[in-house]
This record gives sequence, C-alpha cells and structure tokens, in this order.
Amino acid sequence: MSSSAEPDQAAQLQDLIHQLTDAAKACDYSPGSKGYISRTNVAAIAKDIVRLVMAPSDMSMHHSVNMLEIVCLRTLMGLGVLEKIPVDGSISLAELSKVTGVQDSLLERQLRLLVGTKFLEQTPYDEYAHTKFSRAYIQVPGPGNFFQFMNDECLSTLVHLHSYVKERAAQDGKPVQEPDDPLRNPYTHRHGMDGHPVWEIMAQFPDRLRAFQLGFMSQEDSVPIIGFYDFSALYDPEHDGDRATLVDVGGGQGQSILQILTAFPTLRPDRMVLQDLPEPIAQGKDSKLLPEGVTAMVHDFWTPQPVKGAKAYFLRRVMHDYSDENCVKILSHLRAAMSPDSKVLIADMVMPKRVHEADLPAAAMDNCVMVMGGKERTADGFNKVLEDAGLKMVKIWHSREGGATGNIVEAMLPAATS
Repeated sequence: MSSSAEPDQAAQLQDLIHQLTDAAKACDYSPGSKGYISRTNVAAIAKDIVRLVMAPSDMSMHHSVNMLEIVCLRTLMGLGVLEKIPVDGSISLAELSKVTGVQDSLLERQLRLLVGTKFLEQTPYDEYAHTKFSRAYIQVPGPGNFFQFMNDECLSTLVHLHSYVKERAAQDGKPVQEPDDPLRNPYTHRHGMDGHPVWEIMAQFPDRLRAFQLGFMSQEDSVPIIGFYDFSALYDPEHDGDRATLVDVGGGQGQSILQILTAFPTLRPDRMVLQDLPEPIAQGKDSKLLPEGVTAMVHDFWTPQPVKGAKAYFLRRVMHDYSDENCVKILSHLRAAMSPDSKVLIADMVMPKRVHEADLPAAAMDNCVMVMGGKERTADGFNKVLEDAGLKMVKIWHSREGGATGNIVEAMLPAATS
C-alpha cells in the first residue's frame, strides 16, 4: 500500500513546491486587501505542503501544540513578561525572572513552546528576544489586545460549547441548535447571568472590556468601508436641504463617520448623525474624534428610529452580534423611518459558501460571536433577514471579489427597487 502511495505523494509534493515557487515570485507584500490575498495564497500552498507530509496520527499533536501555544502566550501576557523583553536586543532567563518576579523554571517552560513555534526567538547565547510577531503584541492598541479578547471572552467560553448546547437542548426539549438569544447564551451562562446583556456583563470587568475596545481598534481594517462604496453619492446639495445624509446606528465613538468624512470631503459633517448608548457617545465627545458639526445622539436601536427620512442608515459590525429574529427587529425600526429613496447600508462580513485561507478570520469570528447568540451571514442569510424586515437587497459591494471581509450590503424599500 505504502509503495504505491509514496510515488503519488512525491509527485503531489513536487507540484505543490512548483506552485509555491510561482506564488512566492508573485507575492505582493503591500498593505491592504491586494497584499493580503497575495500573502494568504502563499500561506495556503505552504499549509498544503505541511498537510501532505503529515501523517494522520500527527494531527492530534499538531492541534495540541496550537492549544498550548495559546495557553503559554496568554500566561506570559498576563504576567507582563513580553513587555520586559527588550524591544531591540535580548535578555537572559535569570534577568527576565528578576524583572518580572516570576520563577525562572515557570518562565522557561512557557517560553520554550513559543520559541519552538517561532513566536519568540532564543539567541545562540540562550537569551530571549522578540520576533516581529511578539513585538507587535506589546503595541497598544495592537494585535495583542485582540488576541486577549479572543482568548478571554471567546475561547474561554466556547471551550465548553459541546456541553452547553447539549445541556440547553435537554432543558428546552429541543434538538441541539446554535445559540441565538442575546440574553441566554454561552457567555451569559458562563458568568451565571442569564437574562443580562453581554455588554452589561463585560462592563463588570474593566480590563477585559478595555482589551475588547483596544483589540477592535487594532482590527479596524478587518471590516473596511472605504475604497469600494461611493458615500459621496448619498448627498445631493440641490435637493436634500437639511435632510440627514447618513445615520451611523450603533456607531460607537464615531470611527466610521470620521473615515467616511475624511475620504469624502464633499460630504457635510452637519448632515451626519452618530447614534449609540450614552457611554460610547460620551467617549466619542471626550476623545474629540468626531469632526465639528456631527450630531452625536443617544439612541437605543431596539427602540423606534428618531431620525426620519435619512438618505442612508449605516450599521457596521452590528448585525453579526444578533440572531436573525433580533436583526429583523433592528431593521424594522429603520424601515419605519425610511423615505422611498432611503438606503440601509450594512458593513459586515459576508460568508462565502466555501471557506478558503483568506476567509478563515471570518469563519473564526463567526464562531466568536456565537458566544453572544450572534452569527456572520452568507449573502442568502442577509437576503432572508432583509426580506423578513420588509426590505429588499439591492447589491453587495465587495472590497475584494470573493472575500468574506470588507463588504457593504445595500438595501432599500421594495417599492424603490421595482
């Protein structure tokens, strides 16, 4: 059996090596979606090579290493170790133990795995130094904040998902199904606070809430909104009068409005409205993030929309936090406020039917938002939610064709599209 399989495997390996060589020659290292697609193409082929040469029995240890790398990294971050490694240069184990107050043996055992996975470097003199990855993790805001959020809020909750969904199915007398209740889900269950919103629970842990906020600041480009949708077309100076051009519903501190106004200077700030709960609105005002003239309005999107007839109602990273039923409720309030030519613009991930290397972050985020009863949606999923809310999808605008991240789903009232 092995004698006939090995030549075929060798041929596959050679073919993949050729593919990798060609992809490496064409690799684009520039920032942005074009560079991302190019780099992930190289990574996908490299991973195909690794999987080809691995035996099936190797996979369990491969998964185990991945799991324990996360444990070691979170431990060192929690003990403040990464910050004590010089940004440039290296440090001995004894000195690192001294400056962190952590036993050298414990440090060595945690560092060992991270050196093996190339997250950290061990010099020829057995000192420890940063790599480009670990150095990025000590930046604030930065990927380390996002990793902390994903570990502390998502992984720590979902690690027992199999038990949770079985227990809940037994309690409800239903088949095992996805969590879809914002007040009763794996996150509320983990904290013993069913019946309370996730954000209310997270607010009780300021350090974790700060990691969440900083983490998503560092991932601002993961759901881009600039470069593929013409926001300037929303404003018609001859006919709009004092009509609101765009209402950013659940818009946090105003990051999206700032991006839009910066990229489209013909838009008027005094025609832009930011809506959110009191705390983020206050934070946005304190941070001076909002351009002068933008209206900052306290509003709960579970209640009727007070701004009537806006040209566009914009929701970024809102829909994925909620089930289909709850998204319909949010959209129904917008539909009731819309004029015949109003638009709903949903900036969110759109999941492909088949996930490729470039789409893995979106697939991971889909499981992450499951902790609060949310979900990332396919185009069909968005279409269903919009139809159930009395709206009609007009188009999905993509920042890169076929990618899960960087999309704007445009919808209008059915009569406006006929």
